[in-house]
Amino acid sequence: MVEVTAAAPGQMDAIVAFTRHVVSATRVDPEEIGDQLATDEVGAPMGARFVGWLESRLGGRPVLWTLSWPMTEAANPPSSSCPEMI
Repeated sequence: MVEVTAAAPGQMDAIVAFTRHVVSATRVDPEEIGDQLATDEVGAPMGARFVGWLESRLGGRPVLWTLSWPMTEAANPPSSSCPEMI
């Protein structure tokens, strides 16, 4: 599932991927995003073709930040020794 929404205020655009859910928050028209992602390929929203296209539309250079958080059962939240997320 790909959800397209407006970008947050400022200069930040984002593609955020979760398990089976991707959010595209950019200044690009949602219809253009949909046209580019008109495929059944699960990895398309994070793929080089789409990210490169988005880069050209936004006139910038993509920066990739990766955060992996292991998912546990709801009854087992992360311990207090985990770093605080800001």
